[in-house]
Amino acid sequence: MAEIVDTMQVIYERMVGTDTDLFTLNGTRVYEDRLPGEEDEFDNTVSAIVINRTSELGQSSKEVREGTFAAVIYGGSDDQDDPKIIGRALSKRLDGISNSIEATGTIIYCEQLSAVPRTDPANGWPTERITFSFIIE
Repeated sequence: MAEIVDTMQVIYERMVGTDTDLFTLNGTRVYEDRLPGEEDEFDNTVSAIVINRTSELGQSSKEVREGTFAAVIYGGSDDQDDPKIIGRALSKRLDGISNSIEATGTIIYCEQLSAVPRTDPANGWPTERITFSFIIE
């Protein structure tokens, strides 16, 4: 039976690649499912991106996984433009890429589906939510 790849790990590896606009703006502050530590430890004084798998399908006999994920971007300030700037860098890093070989898998294709600026209802911080589809092996 084929080994199932951790798709969010592969996406993470692509996102934190150095010498990119995204790395310059956000570094390695990419987290799966939620911000680090207790909710009140993150105070939005530095940027961060939280990625959440929203769907994933694959056949048990194949290593290829298809799905979608959302990235919620915190800009590190109260400025509405900061998450948008980081969002553009994220889109540049992921949208339309193909056959990107990362340490734990290959992104066969990734495409941006939507980008929505919003305010986090829990704390009033400006964010941007970007949704992507992917095929990873």
